[in-house]
Amino acid sequence: MTVESPVWRVGIAGLNSSGLFAIEHLNRDSRFQIVDVSVTNPAQANLIDKTRYRCSELPIGTLTSPETNLVFINQPIEFDAITDVLRRGKHVVCSMPWMFSAEQWTILGKAATSVSAQATISGLIRWSSEFAVADSAIESHRLGWLNFVRMSCCEKSIPHHDTTDMLTVIGFERLFQLVSLIEAAPRSVYARSVTNLGGKHTGFLATIAFAEGCVAQLEINIDSRWSLRTGWMLEGSAGSFRNERLYTTADDGEIVDEPFAAPAMPAASFGDEVLRNLQPGESNNRQVDRIIRSRQLMEAIESSMRNGLPVDLG
Repeated sequence: MTVESPVWRVGIAGLNSSGLFAIEHLNRDSRFQIVDVSVTNPAQANLIDKTRYRCSELPIGTLTSPETNLVFINQPIEFDAITDVLRRGKHVVCSMPWMFSAEQWTILGKAATSVSAQATISGLIRWSSEFAVADSAIESHRLGWLNFVRMSCCEKSIPHHDTTDMLTVIGFERLFQLVSLIEAAPRSVYARSVTNLGGKHTGFLATIAFAEGCVAQLEINIDSRWSLRTGWMLEGSAGSFRNERLYTTADDGEIVDEPFAAPAMPAASFGDEVLRNLQPGESNNRQVDRIIRSRQLMEAIESSMRNGLPVDLG
């Protein structure tokens, strides 16, 4: 006897690139049925087939619709509205996890597990080959324990009306990767702001000390006249890693330099990844914990830049 899997009834709140991506990929997957879409302006409705979904300009309708049990958040939403959705027993996937503070994410995680339906909340994180290869280098156990981690991302970006918001997005993504690479708890943060000739904040250089002795440096500048993207550089007790190359020391003292190729992009479909994070338990809790730690670090960086002092994280 074959047991059919339940079909997830999906609401899409917001049609940014993440919302359109979700619609495109979930429409190909029989495990999902998109029933409700909200847009931030009427013109966005022309991007989809309005005969297939109920379409509105009010995200609250999508969030509270009794016909949905899974909601994708792709636009700024009031925090109280998200907690209400979770208390209704709906599952939530947020493509903009940086829009909530660490404290708010902690509340959201508790709200999800407090209902009898065991709702889940997760963030949509962009896959990165430079992160994947660094993670594989650590998982190879050939680096020993990590002493030092560094990444520089300096480039001249397309002019943006709000560079602070852009830095938050880029910073969050890199910090999420960092706390995924280093499981130890961060202990302190010191950061300096980078400004351009007009006095606009365009980047930062942050030094983050972790428990167990590892120190990380993260440099981001979206108004740099040179282009420098180092990827993750790792210095361990037994080996080093940079630019998809693994460096170890042979018994005779010679430095051995060998290629360490990036793993293939995960074969699992977008739907598979969504469903994996909809399971209450360790996997979902781990992702929420990493989002909270990423936001804590971003908030500590912002505080250190304002005050010019290190921030103690305990």
